[in-house]
Amino acid sequence: KVWKALGGIDVEEAQASVPEDLQRILQMIRDSVSVPDFNAKVSELLHQWIIQESQAHLDLSLVQRNLNNSGLVRMCKTVGDLLSALGRAGVACKTYQKALTILDDD
Repeated sequence: KVWKALGGIDVEEAQASVPEDLQRILQMIRDSVSVPDFNAKVSELLHQWIIQESQAHLDLSLVQRNLNNSGLVRMCKTVGDLLSALGRAGVACKTYQKALTILDDD
């Protein structure tokens, strides 16, 4: 749900406590890039942030071993599935490999 919501960002639906501020911001966006291009870029950056944070959280969990092996394997699979769905097959395979390594160690 979060992923889908981040893909549907529309700056024209934004709110501001001072309406004139919102209008100035929207005009600045229209003067520099189109609203659809701005929305797409914001969505892209938020998606990239989620991917980076997911990978960082996984890596930290693998180092700290703050989950049992089953939890770590599930986390590897979830992050791998996300990467795979986004066309990042190489990184997804490495993430799945981490899960296999954990299973081999059991």
